[in-house]
Amino acid sequence: MVEHLGQQLTALVEELRTVADPDAAEAQIESVTTEAAERVAAATARASRAEQAQRQAEAERVEADAAATEASELSEQQQCQWPIRTAHWRPVGMPAGGHENCPLMANRSAHLGFG
Repeated sequence: MVEHLGQQLTALVEELRTVADPDAAEAQIESVTTEAAERVAAATARASRAEQAQRQAEAERVEADAAATEASELSEQQQCQWPIRTAHWRPVGMPAGGHENCPLMANRSAHLGFG
C-alpha cells in the first residue's frame, strides 16, 4: 500500500511540474495531438480498405449474377436429345433387334429366347 501511494505521489508531482512548466505542457499537448492524428490516419486507412473491399465484392457479385443468368439462359436453350423413335420401333433386322436399350423389349426378348 505504501508503494502504491508512492507511485501516485510521483505521478502527481510529475503532473504538477508539467503544469508549472509551459514548455513541458506544450510538449505533452503536441504528443497527444500527434498520437490522435496517427490514430485518425490509421482509421481512415482502414475505412478506405473496407470501402475498396466492398466495391470489389459488389463487382464480383454482379459478375457472378451475370454468369448465373447466362448459364440459366443456355440451359433453357438446350433441348433434350431424345431419339426420334423409341427402341421397340426399330427394325428387327438390326443386331439384337435394336431393342437392347428398351427395358420392355429386353424383358420380352429374354422370355422369347432372343436375348
